[in-house]
Amino acid sequence: MKTKPETKSSPSAKLEKPPAIKAPPQLEGPADSWDKAKLAQMFLDVAGVMFVGIGADQNVRIINRKGLEILGCQNPEEVIGRNWFDNFIPPSRSGQIKEVFASLMIGEAQPVAYYENPVVARDGKARMIAWHNALVLDDSGNILGTLSSGEDITERKQAESDLIGSEQRLAILSSLVSYR
Repeated sequence: MKTKPETKSSPSAKLEKPPAIKAPPQLEGPADSWDKAKLAQMFLDVAGVMFVGIGADQNVRIINRKGLEILGCQNPEEVIGRNWFDNFIPPSRSGQIKEVFASLMIGEAQPVAYYENPVVARDGKARMIAWHNALVLDDSGNILGTLSSGEDITERKQAESDLIGSEQRLAILSSLVSYR
């Protein structure tokens, strides 16, 4: 029986090694019957989670519809080509995460398969995202960037926090009642 890996919030957290994927994806069928880029974007857009591809230069290469929704953006041009860490990560976390990313891009660090960190939406509000990450490699094995899928867990984290607070208040009330 598989167990779920522990959640780690530190960018240096080491869990299971995520898979590496080859870029660009190879699709079956006659070359003239598939527009590979459009089909790949359709796959990403159909997903109920955020997908973002970040190049070695830290700029966004691709993002899906759910990613735009989470970031509060209307179209990909608002995100693609922009520095992910400078524009979509809270300033208090961006420096540390940039360092880890830079180490990944030169092969000094291994990617973390599961990681939680906030992103900043267009309205300035932070959303907590649970990320699954993979390195994108060229045919020679050189690192081109990362592809990450992320689930918005903001409400779940808030509900967990609220539950803990309620349990603590209940414990205090219970101790006061039993004290009498």
